[in-house]
Amino acid sequence: MVLAPLSVLAQGLVESARSLQQLGEHEAAVVVLQRALAESSAERGRILYRMAESELALGRSDAAAAHLREALALPDDEWVAAHTADVAALLARASGAAAASPSTEGPSEAAPHPGALPPSLVDRFGADTLPPLPGGTEWSPVYRVQAFLGAGLFAPDDDFGKKANALLVCGAELTGGLFSIFAFRVQARFGLTLLNVKQFSSWDPPGPYYRAHAYGDRRDLFVDLSLGLRANVGAGLFVGVGGRFGYRRIHFDDEAEYRPRGYDRSVEGDAIAGQIVRQAVVELGWRSDHIGFRIEGSAGRPRASLLGIVTIPIVTL
Repeated sequence: MVLAPLSVLAQGLVESARSLQQLGEHEAAVVVLQRALAESSAERGRILYRMAESELALGRSDAAAAHLREALALPDDEWVAAHTADVAALLARASGAAAASPSTEGPSEAAPHPGALPPSLVDRFGADTLPPLPGGTEWSPVYRVQAFLGAGLFAPDDDFGKKANALLVCGAELTGGLFSIFAFRVQARFGLTLLNVKQFSSWDPPGPYYRAHAYGDRRDLFVDLSLGLRANVGAGLFVGVGGRFGYRRIHFDDEAEYRPRGYDRSVEGDAIAGQIVRQAVVELGWRSDHIGFRIEGSAGRPRASLLGIVTIPIVTL
């Protein structure tokens, strides 16, 4: 029998409980797993096993043993079938602990309904129930203003040269949940090439009679805005697509020559040119409440860039 997968919310609850267990927060983990059982009937054996782990850590060996026996009795549970030895070993441990010490558990702080907190945790969380927890594949309904800093490679393809250069970017962005697994991103960015790249370029400047040549240290500046859509794939990981629009300034600060066609004389000076930025953007990243990191690739005009970007939340709304 092939069991249905966990719902989006139940999967997120199981992942949240696992994180709480790793932090030693077993009381809260039990409550979250109770919510997961109420949310979905899929993978019940795995949820019962995780709950028994926390109950055993809390000294509730009788409750842990009962949940493990329930897991072993489930018909056609694929997770239990694949982990029977683990379930049986934990059951033996729970049964041994229950037999070794008289039961002192007494009435447990049972939740009156799935998601309710036992009295010992009410003061800690400031409420008698857990707040709605985002699933492993859902975005929480909050908005964040973030600062970001990134660096990577920039490969131009234009009339002014084709040599790759290092690129540094910084700026701010606004992100927020839309619905289910989707979120939006609005970003304002400033970029600057880091290395001086000696190049010779030739192009037609404005005006019908001129031809221009430039040789020198090339510097590219970017000011642009991008819009994107992200999808959370779980465990803080996300993928995204979007578009970028803006302005790029190209500057040769060493030597430039403007030569009127048909004449032998020339005028020297800095060469400056501008270009409209139009790019498609794809990204793969990871985020937490305190920091994020993503790999961002873009292509279009100018040709392409590949950046590693770190984000730090400033304001959460």
